Amino acid sequence: PTARFTNFPSEDSNFQQLKPDYVPGDLGFDPLGLAPDDADDFRAMQEKELSNGRLGMIAAAGFLAQEAVTGSTWGTYWGLPDF
Repeated sequence: PTARFTNFPSEDSNFQQLKPDYVPGDLGFDPLGLAPDDADDFRAMQEKELSNGRLGMIAAAGFLAQEAVTGSTWGTYWGLPDF
């Protein structure tokens, strides 16, 4: 039997392609005006955001590892069982 989707998506389709004017991290929503106007400053902000996001994921993995090892949540460890 042949696979039904052997050539999906085709190379000439625009399936999951970014728009030409799209800039990662700039979705046009900045109600507080925190995004820098300078391209270099914007790039630095993107890098900081990625670094902090990765640090947050490592912290979340640490919480899960601690709970797997001890069998209790971090709130219970600190005397806050409802946390």
